[in-house]
Order: sequence, then C-alpha cells, then structure tokens
Amino acid sequence: MNTELNNNRIGFCCILLGNNPSKFRSTTVTWCSKNLNTYEQKLREITKSNLSELTRVIDYCINRRIWLYRISSDLIPLPDHPLGIETWLDSPVALAEEWQLAKEKVAEYLLLGGRLTVHPSQYVSISSPKDNVRQNSINNLEYHGLLFDRLGLPRTHFALINIHVSNGKLGNLSVDTVRDSIARLSDSVVSRLTFENEDKSFWTAENLSTYFRTPIVFDTLHYSCNSGDISFDSAFEYARQSWESFAPKVRQLCHHSEGITGPNDRRHSDFVKEIPALGCDIEVEAKMKNLAIEKFL
Repeated sequence: MNTELNNNRIGFCCILLGNNPSKFRSTTVTWCSKNLNTYEQKLREITKSNLSELTRVIDYCINRRIWLYRISSDLIPLPDHPLGIETWLDSPVALAEEWQLAKEKVAEYLLLGGRLTVHPSQYVSISSPKDNVRQNSINNLEYHGLLFDRLGLPRTHFALINIHVSNGKLGNLSVDTVRDSIARLSDSVVSRLTFENEDKSFWTAENLSTYFRTPIVFDTLHYSCNSGDISFDSAFEYARQSWESFAPKVRQLCHHSEGITGPNDRRHSDFVKEIPALGCDIEVEAKMKNLAIEKFL
C-alpha cells in the first residue's frame, strides 16, 4: 500500500457530479408491493446496475488520484427488508460476474492506497427504546457488514461503518441500550463500527469517548454547532485518542463541511473554502461532492 497516498487522503461522498454524473438506481417498498410478480427481477437489475456504477466511480477515483470514497448506503435495493432480503442474499450467485468485477476493482483501489467507508442512514438508531426500531437498525448494520465482506474489504476500522449513536435527547440514559445493541452485532460490523459526534445535544466527542470503546469520527461542522464548551483542539484530541486506543493501526478519519451561512449553520454548503490540516483522512461532506474537492487534490 502506498504510504505517501495514505498520508494525504481527501475524499467525497457517494455520487459523482459533473460531466458524467452517477447513475445509481433505487426503488421503493411501495413499488415492490404493487408488483409482486416482477419486483425480484427489478431488484436484481438495480443491483447489477449499481455494482457496475460503483466500479466506474472507483475507476474515476483512481484516475483522479482520489484515495478516499464513501460508498452509498443505498447501493443495494431493500437488502434488510422482507421483500428484498432473499434477492440480496442470493445475488452473489445470480450476479456472480458483477460481484467479482466489483471486488477486483475494490482490490485494485486498496492496493493503490485507497480507502472505502460507508455511513448508514440517519434512521439507524441502536439507542432507540423501541425494540422494532432497534432490530431494524441492527439488520441494516448487518447488511453493511456483509456488503463490505462481499467486496473484500478488511474487517478493521480502515473500512469503517460510521453511525450516529442517537440525537442525544436521552443523554446518557441510552448508554446501556447502545451497549446491548453492540453486543448483538456480528464481528463483521463491530470490527468496523465508529461513532460520530453530533451537531446538537449530548453526544459530543468528549461524551462519546467517556461511555464507549469505539473510534470517534470527528465532524468539524458538528463541533461548531455543538462544542460542548471545550475548544476545538480539545474535542479533536478526544477523537484522536479514541483511534489510538481502539484502532491503533488504522489512520484516523474525520468529516469536514461548512455551514451555508456560517459555522453554526447545520446545512452543508456546496463547496468548502478550506480543508483543515488535522493530520488524518478527511471526508468532505459538501453538496457538490467530487467537484468540491477538486481544487485540493
């Protein structure tokens, strides 16, 4: 793996914009429920198309020397829903060639120094007091773990699965629930799991580091909106130490974005004016995706 590239990873999230934008496809539970005779074939067609598109996007990253890319959490249609589970589990057989090509492209990217991550939906809540919400969240995380296994990604925080613990409204009352959820997750997920500091309420980097033995993905805009009354350097240090403690052989990863109207605006701007020198891999969460990082490459 190219050490020089590892020291300078700046990446973008999910889709390409510009002259040849991404064409990732999706569908809905409603459509599938209304088309029970044909929906399985459509799910296979979408999966085939999206795996091909993933390969194309990784090729783009290689050609542009972009060595960090966040895979869309919607790459596979309905993988954790009863209508889509069977098709998802069977896809390595039904779409063996497509999976092999995607896996080979991922292996090439990793060999050159690339890093792939994923950020499941905001609806994933392993802290929820509602059993059905929590079980659905666990099912979704298990899908992401299996997805990364199928793509040949390592079971380490290098190929991280990053989530929000919760919206923080319950404070530390949700800690036992989160720990119980983690205990129910497979190694495929736990070995990659990271938590992100929130843009409001309780789950700052400081509080995450107090209650959980999990690497913290430090989000700069979330810190600006929810500093927890400590300095940027101090908050970042909590995150840095979490990587040293729980993923010592893996380079720390952070998120960077800027608010549309200022540092306390939670809405992400189209572009970023600068990328902070944090000494870690940085995913830029700007609305203009790959176009927002071009001037920094």
